[in-house]
Amino acid sequence: MDLSDRQKRYTVALDMIVSDFGEFDQSTMGDGAHYVDGSGNPFKEEGMICGNCVAFQGNQKCRWVSGEIEAMGICRLWVIPEHLIEPGHDVEYDEYAEIEEEDEEEEEDDDEYAMSKAGTFKPPQGVQAEARRALKWIADGHAGSGFTDVGRKRASDLARGASVSMQTVKRMKSFLSRHAVDAQGKGWSPGEEGYPSPGRVAYAAWGGKAGLSWVNGILRGEDNE
Repeated sequence: MDLSDRQKRYTVALDMIVSDFGEFDQSTMGDGAHYVDGSGNPFKEEGMICGNCVAFQGNQKCRWVSGEIEAMGICRLWVIPEHLIEPGHDVEYDEYAEIEEEDEEEEEDDDEYAMSKAGTFKPPQGVQAEARRALKWIADGHAGSGFTDVGRKRASDLARGASVSMQTVKRMKSFLSRHAVDAQGKGWSPGEEGYPSPGRVAYAAWGGKAGLSWVNGILRGEDNE
């Protein structure tokens, strides 16, 4: 998504808050997101809707706010690209997106919420700590321009200890194994110039060495069954 630098920093900050304190509720209290559904959203004709927000995951889910979230609703936490909320702009949200996610990145984004036959797996403390480190580095601007929303959400979910499906475990294994070679580059280790490098940030976002050890253990157990 095309976000301003301020919006990118705000998105990371909200991810870190949710990681540390849990999701916002829908109320108007201090821990509430002031959420209103589509019938109470006065800005929906301008495209200011949950369905256009970076935190909306489809299937009535938001990564920052608990409970069922309507695509046409809105809350005070919204982060929406400017071109989607210009007055008179046609809303680009597809009403069927909550049922069918056709984009591969969106499917990858949502898979931890889908129960697999093998059940789900809660990341251990070492994996959560590595993901929180990634969120801090992202907030400090070390992720680089190529860092994706998929990686940012993976870090956010792992940091708050969200359980993941077997499909996500296998994706983590693939990513972490494939990018282990990045450790040979500059900026990977403390004290090196450019530390942490964008590659190091991305590796941490997916759980780092702790994550690879964890998913390898899960997959070894699956192979032995």
